[in-house]
Amino acid sequence: MCIRDSASTIDAVAQPDDAIVLVGPGQREDLARFYKGPLRIVELPQQPVDRDATIRHLEQLAGEHRRLYAVYRASEVNDPQGIVNGWLSTHTAATADQWLRNVRVVTNAAPHSTGDWPVQDSSAGFDGQIQLRQVARSAESVRAGDMLVLRTDWQALVQPKADYSLFV
Repeated sequence: MCIRDSASTIDAVAQPDDAIVLVGPGQREDLARFYKGPLRIVELPQQPVDRDATIRHLEQLAGEHRRLYAVYRASEVNDPQGIVNGWLSTHTAATADQWLRNVRVVTNAAPHSTGDWPVQDSSAGFDGQIQLRQVARSAESVRAGDMLVLRTDWQALVQPKADYSLFV
């Protein structure tokens, strides 16, 4: 069963300060059959859909928890505008995205204030087209099982001749 797989996946990697966001109808009862862990579980968006209230709730969750596990099953029923996925995609860093049959589980790092991240200046150039100016990281060091989130600042020196992708 896909909800069982989702519960097992989350249980295997979750830290005590994480939370689960369920997006789609009837998931709380199904998840409760398989997930017995301590994580906070929230269903969003609340019905009827209220965009502003949903965003406020997501902001609160991201401020209180380091990781949010978004579990999407038939999410178009409860969130036809994609409010939850849109906000998480814009305000958190997706560190894992997997389909477990008909359930999508996305692990989102919710970096707290990025203003106090350690910043390192760089002058690394790439083929005279683009330059990496700065790299900021969410922490000086990380523990096993923790996440390191990076923020990069790039500058185009000329119109690049090709599209580039960055991965770490």
